[in-house]
Amino acid sequence: MKFRCFLKIKFKKKEMTMKKKWIVMIIGLFVLSVAGFIFCFWVADDKDANKYNVVTVTKNNVVREIKDDGIFNPVIRVEVGSKISGNVTEIFVKEGDLVKKGDVLAIVESALAKKKLEKFEARLEMLCRQTEGIKITITANLRHLEQNRKLSKEGVVSKEDFWKAEDDYFKSLNDLELIISQMDEALADLGVSKIDLENSFVRSSIDGIVLAKYVEMGQTVSAGFSVHKMFDVCSPMSELNFFAKVNSIDFSAVRVGQKIKINVNTAAGIKGFYSIISEKHDNPILENSVPVYNAIAKISNQDLELKPGMTGKFFITVAEKNNVLTISADSLKKALIFSGENGNAMILTGDRVVRSEIETGLLGDKLVEISGKIKEGDLIITGNKNFGGGNKAKTSPWQSKTGGR
Repeated sequence: MKFRCFLKIKFKKKEMTMKKKWIVMIIGLFVLSVAGFIFCFWVADDKDANKYNVVTVTKNNVVREIKDDGIFNPVIRVEVGSKISGNVTEIFVKEGDLVKKGDVLAIVESALAKKKLEKFEARLEMLCRQTEGIKITITANLRHLEQNRKLSKEGVVSKEDFWKAEDDYFKSLNDLELIISQMDEALADLGVSKIDLENSFVRSSIDGIVLAKYVEMGQTVSAGFSVHKMFDVCSPMSELNFFAKVNSIDFSAVRVGQKIKINVNTAAGIKGFYSIISEKHDNPILENSVPVYNAIAKISNQDLELKPGMTGKFFITVAEKNNVLTISADSLKKALIFSGENGNAMILTGDRVVRSEIETGLLGDKLVEISGKIKEGDLIITGNKNFGGGNKAKTSPWQSKTGGR
């Protein structure tokens, strides 16, 4: 009986020992399986760059630009017209003609200006004749006065005769002064009438090109209180102004001296023109009730391809950094999401994945400046490549399902 009890107890102990061994073996196999899975799934990936989507850090120029449309205009554009009223009797130019400053473009004949000129010339001539007559009278009166003075001392003539001779002399002097003042007035009137007559010749005020003509032969123009516009004359088209229309948000970033590129559609395709911003106009212009501001650049046009009124798309470089570490903005976003932490990125280095600090600088139109514990040639992981032919990508081991670490 005691022996049976001993065997039963011994068998139970052996059975419990076997169960523990099986439990330990199962746990061990599970741990090894998990470790193998992690090793094969992640560590093995670390040894093969082809298992990750990566972007290479390169040195490039980062540029931020403002883009919009603008228009070409002459550097100088003036309105030329008649200052007097009358009929257009002669036109000497047509649109596109080259002119020099002072060239006569047209003649406006004014009968009134001619009549005034003739009237003042005749009056001046009459006053000149009167002056000559008064001078003769003065000479005669002076001789008569001297004779009377001598005879009055000798008692031959009375004092009354002497006084009358003296009065005649001084009266003739006063007449001469009056005529001289009238001549001055006539000369002034004659000068004004000559200016009016000269204004009948419509002259160019600058060297340039006749851009537009607004009158025809025989047309009557009326000056009134302003100049009647007859022609538009612009400076030579070998240089044009480009007016870049910038919205109110971007205009504060525009500075004189910044680089500008203008793309213009031509018969041969899109052609680029390059310059710098030379002026900023702070006076807004309303376009569809929206304020826009003009930034002006002078564009060389030696081959005369560009014409006033043509439009182009401009690119103003408002910020630029050269030869800095860069990646694309999209790659940076993906790298930060993959790392699960802002300010850090996962770098593939040989057979290891290393977390590294990353800082952003200038945000360009295509590239982003980066710095930190990053160097040229580093491979930044932006995600895992798809597996099993599916479209679902693997989740980062450093990121939880909710996006945390």
